[in-house]
Amino acid sequence: MRKPFVIMVLVVLALGTFSVAQAKVTIDYAVVGFANVLPYHSELVEAFNNSQTEVEVTLRNLPGDAENVMWENLAVEIIAGSGPDVIFLNDKALPSFANSGAFADLTHYINRDLKNELSDFFPASVETYRIGSAIYGLPVVVYPLTVYINKDIFGNAGLVYTPDWNLDQFTSMARKATYMGSDGTITQYGLHGFNWWPAFLPFLWMYDGDFFTPVLPERKTYVPRANEPNTLDALRWLEMTVQENLHGGNFSGGTAAMRVSNSSEGNFTFGENWDYAHFPTGPKGFKVSRLSSGGWVMGINSKYKDEAWAFIRFLLQRENVAKFATLSNSLASRRSVVAVALTERNVPQRKLTILEILDYVRPHPACAANVVAIEASIRKWYGQIYAGSTDRLNAANMLQAELEALLP
Repeated sequence: MRKPFVIMVLVVLALGTFSVAQAKVTIDYAVVGFANVLPYHSELVEAFNNSQTEVEVTLRNLPGDAENVMWENLAVEIIAGSGPDVIFLNDKALPSFANSGAFADLTHYINRDLKNELSDFFPASVETYRIGSAIYGLPVVVYPLTVYINKDIFGNAGLVYTPDWNLDQFTSMARKATYMGSDGTITQYGLHGFNWWPAFLPFLWMYDGDFFTPVLPERKTYVPRANEPNTLDALRWLEMTVQENLHGGNFSGGTAAMRVSNSSEGNFTFGENWDYAHFPTGPKGFKVSRLSSGGWVMGINSKYKDEAWAFIRFLLQRENVAKFATLSNSLASRRSVVAVALTERNVPQRKLTILEILDYVRPHPACAANVVAIEASIRKWYGQIYAGSTDRLNAANMLQAELEALLP
């Protein structure tokens, strides 16, 4: 007579176990990036899934053959009322998505769980994720621009770098490092990397110029500044260095004395006999660099915001920030992690320079609308000055007109 009761108990227990298993929350984690970057993320996803039993994170990359296409596909998902719970993306897309209501405001989570740790993140990188009084995410890796110098070329030309150099000295060294043979062919150049317009931003900013600036704090409207006097002064410097044929060669090939690029390039590109250098002090009396970052945000349509935040909080722990930075060969967003990383590696380069540069960086310019079109316009007119195919005033006026039409 007891057998049916025992069977019933076993069935109830089995159903109970099944219902508990079914109750596990699934978090959709999407990366704005190609499939080859997913291994950087999968190790942390696996670690989080193994650390608890209530949440299962799934990983995917957003479809698209270019970053802007991935952004468009992300927007389509969110407009349709779905979209990822957690997203990894480049910070320049943040104002556009945040101001359109695509991302969740994480301020209350950050104040509750990270208030005492927020100062460990590089301030400029945090400000990138702040719109008005709301913080929509936090970075995991940062990409400050740095100056690279070829120590062989500097030594052979009798050039001496000092961290307190100014723009005149920087330009003079570029001239002295540019070498023209007897046949009139330039075989060695002073400057490299300026064909990429973000490399020019520190030099634009050290003149107190800009292509456009946001109206703070909301960053919903923007002021075009492409043809203002300070911007034209910076473009005059660029035009002069182009006319003097200071740009060219290949830094990694040993035919350029200096290169401006992201700090992570030196980890795998340039061989050994090079070093990091500070940006020069500009005509306005200060030095400045440009910062971009990659970080995590939460989709506004997430049905499991507490669980999504638990995953983001896990990702932002020091050890996980350090792990992601190592996996992606990047610089961590937390000062304590970078300080340890710079002292652990025995390398000939003075990597402490990067930490010092991070004290005077500004975020990469980002707009709340028309991001792709705005960058294309800047790239087009900057590229014509760099190629010497137009003068700075014409390019600045044309860019100003296009920005007036594109900026919100």
